[in-house]
Amino acid sequence: MHSLTIDKLLEQYEQDVEQIKYEFRQERAKIIRDHDTSKTELQDIIYNMEKSFLDAETAAEQNFQANMEELRNKYREDMQQYQLNVESRSTALQTELTTITANYRERTKESKTQYHEYKQKDEKNSKEIRDATIFISRVTVRSFLLLLLLFFSID
Repeated sequence: MHSLTIDKLLEQYEQDVEQIKYEFRQERAKIIRDHDTSKTELQDIIYNMEKSFLDAETAAEQNFQANMEELRNKYREDMQQYQLNVESRSTALQTELTTITANYRERTKESKTQYHEYKQKDEKNSKEIRDATIFISRVTVRSFLLLLLLFFSID
């Protein structure tokens, strides 16, 4: 009887060990499944976070490139406008310079013509004055001589 009880206890022990092994395997399989599920979920979260980060980074880069292109276009437009303004101002100044130069040449030509006219008149008047002075001198000398002659001939 004692041996029978020991055999039953051993048999019960064997069943309990098998039951614990079975439960252990079940628990282990559940833990592995939960671990794999958690691992997959974490990998999905990491993937989604990386994708979100890359999407945000791509959007920021595109926004930056768009802003840079906009700035480049504005710079080009400004440069073209400045160039047009400079060309316009340069043309206006060139036209003004041409006009001023033409006016200066015309005035200089007129002044030179007047100078030559005045010079000729001056030479003519100077000659007339010299001739008149000579004539007056001769007339004065003759008159003086005549007066002398008259004065001496009266005596």
